[in-house]
Amino acid sequence: MQGGMSVRGAVSGFEVDEVLEQLMELERQPIERMEQQGQEILEKQEVWREVDSRAREFQNALRPMRERWNFLQREATSSDESVVTAVAEEDAEEATYDIDVKQLATSHSVGTSEGYADPGEALGINGDFFLDTGADVTELEEDLASENDWLEGDISTGFYTQGVTDTQSLEVETLELNEEEQASDADRIDVYAHSFTDVEGNGQMQELQEYFEQNHDIDDFDLEEPLLTLEKNENDEWEAYDQGGNPFEIHEAFPDGILELEAEFIESGENEGEEEILQTRQFDFRHGEDAVNQQRISINETDSLEEIVEQINHVSEHTGVRASVVMKAEGDHRLVLESEEEGTDGKIQAWSQDNVLDELQLDQELVEAQDAEFEFNGMNIERTSNTVDDLVDGVDFHLEGKGEATVSVDTDTDRPREMIENFIDTYNDFNSILRQVQEDDEDDPLLEEEEEEGVQERGALRGDTTLQRIESRLRSTIHGHVPEIEEGETPFNSLAEIGISAGAPSTEEQDYMESAEGFLEITDEEALDQALRDDPEGVFELFGRRAPEDEDGNPKGPDGIARQMNEFLDSVVGPDGMSTNRQDELSRQVSDLEERMERVEQRAQRRKEHMIQQFTAMERHINRMQGEDMAMGAIGDTMDTQQAAGGAGGEEE
Repeated sequence: MQGGMSVRGAVSGFEVDEVLEQLMELERQPIERMEQQGQEILEKQEVWREVDSRAREFQNALRPMRERWNFLQREATSSDESVVTAVAEEDAEEATYDIDVKQLATSHSVGTSEGYADPGEALGINGDFFLDTGADVTELEEDLASENDWLEGDISTGFYTQGVTDTQSLEVETLELNEEEQASDADRIDVYAHSFTDVEGNGQMQELQEYFEQNHDIDDFDLEEPLLTLEKNENDEWEAYDQGGNPFEIHEAFPDGILELEAEFIESGENEGEEEILQTRQFDFRHGEDAVNQQRISINETDSLEEIVEQINHVSEHTGVRASVVMKAEGDHRLVLESEEEGTDGKIQAWSQDNVLDELQLDQELVEAQDAEFEFNGMNIERTSNTVDDLVDGVDFHLEGKGEATVSVDTDTDRPREMIENFIDTYNDFNSILRQVQEDDEDDPLLEEEEEEGVQERGALRGDTTLQRIESRLRSTIHGHVPEIEEGETPFNSLAEIGISAGAPSTEEQDYMESAEGFLEITDEEALDQALRDDPEGVFELFGRRAPEDEDGNPKGPDGIARQMNEFLDSVVGPDGMSTNRQDELSRQVSDLEERMERVEQRAQRRKEHMIQQFTAMERHINRMQGEDMAMGAIGDTMDTQQAAGGAGGEEE
């Protein structure tokens, strides 16, 4: 057969297809054997992947057992979680606390006393007001360049930061005007003080004047003149000066409050004395912790209720106040402000030097700011928040409602218990797959119950020395001891001492594969619970301790069982681990077989083509011979005819 066509001897009548098929079957017999070998290798690969997967699951169960805090957690429980809940940290003392909640802390909320028909409609109100809470929300560290699009570059200066609490000099290091702004052509900036308001909302321009006269040695400080002037030096860098021509500074004595400033960007003309104001800009300077979080809300006549809400929420991270529009009824929309801080410290403070708040009618208190009040083991306690984290070291209490409840802080045995159970389950799963793939006795009752879907077949890796090494190491670790290295360490030296059995070691008469040895089981529930409750540190040492080192840096003894196993499993499933290398080796064997099969197939095809060529040549030879026979026969017939004709003529004569 060649090119998918049937080959048959047209001359000889020889059945070439049948002969070629039989010959090719003989040629391909090595391929069939190699395909069978390849299938067996692929099955081994699949089994090794399953072994690798179980090993990784077991290793994942080991990792948290190496962390001390997972065994030493405290658990806080409440007798009534509708009254109080609690969270205990590792260092919390075991104790019981009686709590009687009298009053919860509430977040202050205010709103407009009159409604607006359309929250998206312009209000026709013009003015500014300041917003804040009494809580210390945040300290602003944003510089002028990040708040105003007319500046770019780094600015290291106390003046340009909005939160200044100590002495800082004005040092404009790389201040540049935005090239897209007309003001970029300015060579001088005059900064004027428009107003100064203290943290109580009172105008204090006189206080500002006194500050500069007393702290900057400026006689008759003029509020109508620039507060400071910025000019470029010979290096084209900005420098700032006060009215006395001295480098501008902000001293610690600067009064707390908000200073409203206006900057004029000035370009000098060609002739002396000629100047042009290119642009003016307004911004605020804040000084003092109480002024840091106060934010100016500027309202224009075209602003709607929704736009005011957007402004307020834009600065909520600094004020601690969130705003919303609430539809009380159809056509009755109210502006509502709510403090993000509980208690009286979070009371909303809104003030203005004009009547904008009156025009808004923001004068209705919706929820009063109040602190939490409760009895704690008989003591009267007040806190500004329902989350109380400073009452008892290591315990956070969360007040949920009025009433009485008892909070108990005990050792959390549930978490380590779950870790140990997971350790046992994943170890048994790993041990089970190791036994299954090495045991081919279908009647083994111990393995019959353990066999799971996903394992290709029993005994697929029987005799595999790598698996035997893995299995041997696991058994020795499980049955091994973690001896005391230094005085006062764990009293637990083996799993058996905390109620976990690994079965009896095999003997010469009882082969390992015919025993239950190697499968873990909690055989003494009471012993395990008592160990976790009375000595969680000791249980951790058994599983997760890291052996101390001697003066030469060598470990004085073995690590805990979980650490030993985890380190060993790294050598199994790691990048250069036994399982990884074994799978790589099997992959190479498959590749080698595929190459060998390809060579055998190519040789068979060449043999087939050669045989077809030989057969074709034979057909041509037979055909030629047949042609010669036919020619000779024709000549003989002609001669016979001629002879017959000659004999007939002689008789007639």
